Amino acid sequence: FLAKESFAPLPMKIEKRCMSLVWEVTNNDYICIDEVDIAKPTAKLMEWIAKVRDWSTWNIVNWYVFHWVSIKNIPVIIQQEDLINKFKWEYFWRIIERMIKYTKWKWTYVLDALYDIASYLDFLNDKWVNFIIRAKKNRWYFDIKNNKKLKLKDFKDGTYEVKITNVKKTVFLHVKTNKKFPEPIRILSNSENTNTEEYKKRWEIETIFKTMKQEFKMEKIQASNLQVLNNIVAVIQLAVALSSSIYK
Repeated sequence: FLAKESFAPLPMKIEKRCMSLVWEVTNNDYICIDEVDIAKPTAKLMEWIAKVRDWSTWNIVNWYVFHWVSIKNIPVIIQQEDLINKFKWEYFWRIIERMIKYTKWKWTYVLDALYDIASYLDFLNDKWVNFIIRAKKNRWYFDIKNNKKLKLKDFKDGTYEVKITNVKKTVFLHVKTNKKFPEPIRILSNSENTNTEEYKKRWEIETIFKTMKQEFKMEKIQASNLQVLNNIVAVIQLAVALSSSIYK
């Protein structure tokens, strides 16, 4: 397949092939979006990296940031973050636009609290797609029905139509207590009928991250430049996608 579509760079070729492995997708399927940090403590100076604090050790270390999309436990999109010239918003926008081109259905996007940002919520609403996002803790929500402003922890189990500052449309806050967890599951959605259990679908992308880091040793890869690194990561993506589709 590398010989086909020779005008396209390797990562884009692999992306198309991974999307084809997903096969038929219906409204009951979920798109998981998340970002992963790849620690590169001995990266070469010519590589474009970010310095961040590793909160497990409190040390300043070098990282790459990749944005990922998975469907049915298959990684279909990788977008490396350009940490100097770009903004996270641009990567999110590009990924959603690419997914819309691939799909004909109104799929449900499942995202972590990292994506609970006013501009993101507006963007997803404007694109008329379903979304499930874990709610941020550090903000106030205006409860439409009860006409009062509350903190997240003040909401009991149930579904609430809420207004969030700087978000154009109202969204639904779903709260469900689970004895297995110290805090209730709290998610935002543009659907009143969303079940909090649906958020657990997001865990599939975490298993993909674990596989790529542990089985493919992504954090040990050293490359002379970012394009080489992107090509290597794309090949790993293909390997994970093929194994996931074959050994379901």
